[in-house]
Amino acid sequence: MKNLVIGYGSLINPHKREKLGLERHGEVVRVQHYSRRWNVKASNKKTYLGTVPSSSNSLNAVLFPVNEKQLSMLDEHEGAYDRLRISANDLERERDPREKIWIYVPKPEWTSDTPSPDFALKRRYVDTVIEGCLFYGDAFCAEFIASTEQWEQFWYDNRKTREALHEKIDVLTGHYYPESMQILTPLHLRTRTST
Repeated sequence: MKNLVIGYGSLINPHKREKLGLERHGEVVRVQHYSRRWNVKASNKKTYLGTVPSSSNSLNAVLFPVNEKQLSMLDEHEGAYDRLRISANDLERERDPREKIWIYVPKPEWTSDTPSPDFALKRRYVDTVIEGCLFYGDAFCAEFIASTEQWEQFWYDNRKTREALHEKIDVLTGHYYPESMQILTPLHLRTRTST
């Protein structure tokens, strides 16, 4: 029986998958009955993307095959998430019902809907995700941004260089960080830790 994983965050990016030793090729899918949001406050003090069940929403994602060894590696890599099997009926297009389709859903103890400067959204993580979306086209990227909730986070600019792609990403996502959600710097983080 074939194992398939739904990549709805950084695993959309084929370069990220390749770095992890996963299949570079991915099939664009739409997952029904789930919504995507910035709600995972992980132990490394970063905010990541998660999913929540939703009767009325859907999200665009990438589906890629994995073997048992890769699945075990992903379970370890996605430590703040539980791997759940979903039905082939949860995908928009008809599929072989014998396929095992998996999605990583955040563990309740790692989720919070409240933005926090102690769990900043890192720019390089956003870059990885949006670069992956753009690999599948502007329309895929626009749908990803529009269907993702809770962009209003505390952002931390941890980019080491400035590239043309970053400017495009800032145009696409920039209106999601209003002045009230301050962009943190290393100085802000040091000050917060020392108080």
